[in-house]
Amino acid sequence: MLLVFKRLIGFFIIGATIYFTELWLAPNQPNIIGQIEVTASDITNIKTSFFNSTKRMPSALELAKLVAGKVDEKILLAEALRLGIHRHDLVIKQRLSKNLSFAELLDSNYRLGVGSELLNQSMLEKDLVVQRRLLERMKALLKSEEGGSLQDLSVLEAYYQANQQLYLKPRQFRIQHRYVSQQASSEKQLSDEDISKGLVLFSPEDPVSDANLRKLLPVELVKGISDSHSTGELDPYQTANGTHFVTILEILEKQPLTYAQALPKVKQDFLKSLEKRVIAQYLDQVRVHYEVTIYE
Repeated sequence: MLLVFKRLIGFFIIGATIYFTELWLAPNQPNIIGQIEVTASDITNIKTSFFNSTKRMPSALELAKLVAGKVDEKILLAEALRLGIHRHDLVIKQRLSKNLSFAELLDSNYRLGVGSELLNQSMLEKDLVVQRRLLERMKALLKSEEGGSLQDLSVLEAYYQANQQLYLKPRQFRIQHRYVSQQASSEKQLSDEDISKGLVLFSPEDPVSDANLRKLLPVELVKGISDSHSTGELDPYQTANGTHFVTILEILEKQPLTYAQALPKVKQDFLKSLEKRVIAQYLDQVRVHYEVTIYE
């Protein structure tokens, strides 16, 4: 009897030790609040999207980064649901309501609210419009916490100074241009006088950028102008409807924009960088609370 009692005491001590050890360690362990799964279908879609935009398959490193981005996206969606953003957004609520089948609408459990969150989450996974809306609302919520930064113009000016190499006037060209129709050019050998009477699309007095040239000239001709590193006459460029005659008079290399000139783009870029920073900080805080499973 004494032996049995000693064994019970021993088991009690061991159990108590394990219990109090786990209790002591518990605060150091992250509280898992959700499961994130990147399915084989997700990875296939990632590869397909990458191929469609680059015409090649992603490398192992590129794929790893894209999958990590997908994990972060799913965590943000899960957080948006956890915070109840979908309950207070009229567009999302209307969208989810439209997606309900008549059976779900008539189901007594759903009408009573039982399992409605699971139903919304299930539909969310199938509705890309709702997913995009949730992500936009979640990002806007995170950005709003630091929205006051734009009120401080010194912050924008500091951002401009740190990234001044990004704010440049595009390379520009002063060109002499004439366009002669196919009918006029086929009737006889064109003289300089004939060419001078051709249609003028660009004034030689006004510098033009690649973007402006592309609006009116054939792509290959614009490329020939853009690739030029010296002034002079280009070879005539013939199309089905006529011939372009171009002489490059001056090349104006890229020049830094002043702060005032760059301000609209600076604001736009600063907001993007702010969004990336606050989202990264938020993800760093919540990522440990999700178990992630990736199915290859």
